[in-house]
Amino acid sequence: MPRHQETFRVMWADTDASGRIYFAAIFRWVEAVETGLFRALGTDIFTTGQLPRVHVEADYRLPLRFDDQVELEMTVAKLGTSSLGFQWVGRRDDQVAFEGSHTIVFIGEDGVSAPIPSRERGLLDPAA
Repeated sequence: MPRHQETFRVMWADTDASGRIYFAAIFRWVEAVETGLFRALGTDIFTTGQLPRVHVEADYRLPLRFDDQVELEMTVAKLGTSSLGFQWVGRRDDQVAFEGSHTIVFIGEDGVSAPIPSRERGLLDPAA
């Protein structure tokens, strides 16, 4: 299954009053890597329909502070009929700082769950 990785640096605006990364800040990075993964595959799946997140979870293993550099790697873990499951891990100095997963569902023009378009399915799983 496809995977994609990008590097981020903790900005001052990413931190909370404790000086550590605000818990929700990583989700901007996750979304950026997801978009990068689709771009690397040669698709702009976001223009073919809506892709709401229906499940998100994260575990925080190490504190991240201002100016820390983070490598975030994402893998397509599950390809369903209308859903995609992703797993991701963020590392600081080769140590796991956080990890998690999320699921998106393809929504057609009628506003209900619909099969992932065949072109995108083929890019996500060439054996399909």
